[in-house]
Amino acid sequence: MSRTQWIILAVLGVADLVVFACLGGAGIAYLTWQPSILAAAPAADNTSATLSPGATPTPIPILPAATGAPATSTNTRVISPTTPTPIPPSPGPAASTPNPATPRSAAPKPTPRPEAGGPRAVILIVWDGTQRVHLREMLNARELPNLAGFLAENQPLSWPVIKSEACRPGSDAGYRTETGPANSAIATGLGYAGMGNWTNEDPHPIPDGRTLWEWFKARGYATGMVSSKDEPFWPNTTLDNARAEIDYWNVAHQPQSSVTDNALAFVQVNASSPFFLWVHYREPDSLGHAHGENSAEYTQGLVVDDHEFGRLLTELRSRGMLEDTVLILTTDHGFNEGGTQHDACSADTKDLFLAVNKSGDALAGCVRYQTDFAPCIWALY
Repeated sequence: MSRTQWIILAVLGVADLVVFACLGGAGIAYLTWQPSILAAAPAADNTSATLSPGATPTPIPILPAATGAPATSTNTRVISPTTPTPIPPSPGPAASTPNPATPRSAAPKPTPRPEAGGPRAVILIVWDGTQRVHLREMLNARELPNLAGFLAENQPLSWPVIKSEACRPGSDAGYRTETGPANSAIATGLGYAGMGNWTNEDPHPIPDGRTLWEWFKARGYATGMVSSKDEPFWPNTTLDNARAEIDYWNVAHQPQSSVTDNALAFVQVNASSPFFLWVHYREPDSLGHAHGENSAEYTQGLVVDDHEFGRLLTELRSRGMLEDTVLILTTDHGFNEGGTQHDACSADTKDLFLAVNKSGDALAGCVRYQTDFAPCIWALY
């Protein structure tokens, strides 16, 4: 082979090496740019998974560090302690808050009575966990002026009790002195034998058709629930069967003033029609658990309840509604003397109170036990 041929073959060999090096570098660059190909998980059938060059790889979730703290559920509902979260009623207008600037008529128009007779409206208010002795001491000290004025205009307090000899399930018609079973008893007239709701720890929906809301709804009344007790044991789980008959459901961890604001919104929207409204303040119960029954905080909780009661009275008077509305004020249970619970089987926890206006004066002689509230209200019609 001539010298010229050797030179030509050498040049061609160098060119092949350059081309091969370029192609290899491009392949490495592509793999570096598209790492998902290297990290692609096997397909479900254990064959190789392929991704198109433009596909976005699925991110791998980052697991929390093992700190021992429970993970936060994505279903947890967080409620602001100062902002009410009403659930709109069905149909709509009852949930809306009327404009406070809307002018009112100087002479309120009379409201129609329901066709079935009886009072045009019923409002039942619960001051959760109010010990009877503590309430009487505050009345004697003139610390509850709105309640005192209400009693002076109507009739003295009466004193129903929780009917339970042993303060535990199975005793007579009894149940524990707890929020869930106690409010359920007021709302139904049912005791241990039929309520299905014995303790806060083991709540059950009240049997269908047995609550005051359902009874009034069947007779053409608008119905409402406003509460600052937003717990599974009251009113959520226990009233599951009644929810379809409750037009206005405003349940949230909210301050006493917001409870009243939302109750007044319901009254204003339904002032010209028959209605039943339940208003539940979690005070002083929550303050007793935190600070004790004899604490200044427990007492202040009742002072604020009394103030909110006065706001409601003012609204009803301004609308000329007190003459034909049964207004009921009571508690669900008492509180251990000086303690932070209401689990003692004693008069401190079982003794209740009842304040009612003239439109419902028959209740004072009718309600002896907590389970008498519902049937005595029905008897007014």
